Amino acid sequence: MQTSGNRQCRHKYRAGTLLFIAETPQLSRNASDQDKDNRRTKPGPDWPQKAGKGGGQSSVIIWINHAAPGTYVRPHRHPHTFELLLPLRGRFVVLNFDDRGTVTHRAILGETCTVLEMAAGTWHAVLSLDTGGIIFEVKHGGYQPVAADDYAHWAPAEGEPGTTELMAWYAQAQVGDSTFAV
Repeated sequence: MQTSGNRQCRHKYRAGTLLFIAETPQLSRNASDQDKDNRRTKPGPDWPQKAGKGGGQSSVIIWINHAAPGTYVRPHRHPHTFELLLPLRGRFVVLNFDDRGTVTHRAILGETCTVLEMAAGTWHAVLSLDTGGIIFEVKHGGYQPVAADDYAHWAPAEGEPGTTELMAWYAQAQVGDSTFAV
């Protein structure tokens, strides 16, 4: 049994690691700074953290991302790992797509959904709806940047024309809608 403040927490975790999530002054400060310049940030030099033992493929990588409205996340996939998303603050549209870019699932994380797990290889995009949004991500294995082939060919890269229009489409897209044409 572990204690966190005056709470007692009972957890079973195979790797022997417990994780307590709490909003800290640094998270709030970074979220405010990030909203000013409209980009994704992370809370400090110690993120991402690896939980578990042994590192490599037996570990879990944890990210905390700050995402303001207007932050572009190009549709992508992670063929090697699941992805678990948990909103710490704010709401996020999460869209899943098939290989052609048709929406297969839509959730409003932090409103209609409190936690979302996507299987390895799932095409997805995330749109922050609220200022100061903070999202917690968990993935299997060590950090691997998204490979060029794992970004959707039907969506513009960051900085290319069409990203603003695609984000507006994310906000309205429903299951069965086809991809936005750039």
